[in-house]
Amino acid sequence: MSDSKTDPEEFDKFIDCLPERIVEAIEDPEIDARFIPVERMGKAPDAPNPKECNLSVEETRERIASGKNGGLYLGELLAAIDVDQDDKLTEIWPDAKKMLNEGLCTETRSNGHHLILQNEDIEKGTTYGNEDGEIAGLRTGWEQILVPGSYAFDPDDGISGLYTVFTEEPPMIAKKEDLPDELNPSNSTELEELDIDINDPNGIDPSEIAGFDGKTVADLRESDEKLDALCESLNPSRYSF
Repeated sequence: MSDSKTDPEEFDKFIDCLPERIVEAIEDPEIDARFIPVERMGKAPDAPNPKECNLSVEETRERIASGKNGGLYLGELLAAIDVDQDDKLTEIWPDAKKMLNEGLCTETRSNGHHLILQNEDIEKGTTYGNEDGEIAGLRTGWEQILVPGSYAFDPDDGISGLYTVFTEEPPMIAKKEDLPDELNPSNSTELEELDIDINDPNGIDPSEIAGFDGKTVADLRESDEKLDALCESLNPSRYSF
């Protein structure tokens, strides 16, 4: 028996919450949602070509039981809202905390949450944050989350912990129209829409590009000496980054 900190019973709870058709689709090699191996105690895929992996439910459970981690590529089938700051998220999405308790939701190593959603028409992810960091992110497609039962440590923040099932309910169905504007990828602007060539920055004033919480790059630099020094070291002085 493994003396690891992983817990296959948490993975079992997760699987039990998923509709059977979702589980079958995840195991289907023709579907882009899939379970993948993740390194022990980490969050990075444990395979040279993780997109080519397609672990079964049993293989993923066995991996977790042996002390290793498992991940889930969401594909077009699923989406997840990665919540780092619950209280801040309710400022733009009043029903956020309620939803965390009504649909399939997992808790991360740092006490954040992953709200798992059946994806109706969401095609890409996006991120919302402020000067204190990321508040929440919308994940889908070839974006990965750790499955419950995994145990991870991040040397960057020194936080370790078990991924668990927070709310044992089926995943809710999500459409773009259900999302707040700040997490709705249809409201984001692509570089092509701005007619910007990222390989030719002449004429672009990055200080006018809005950053977190409506602040511009210039605003953020002014309030953060380390960021200002980093920008100064990375970018030519002729650009007002």
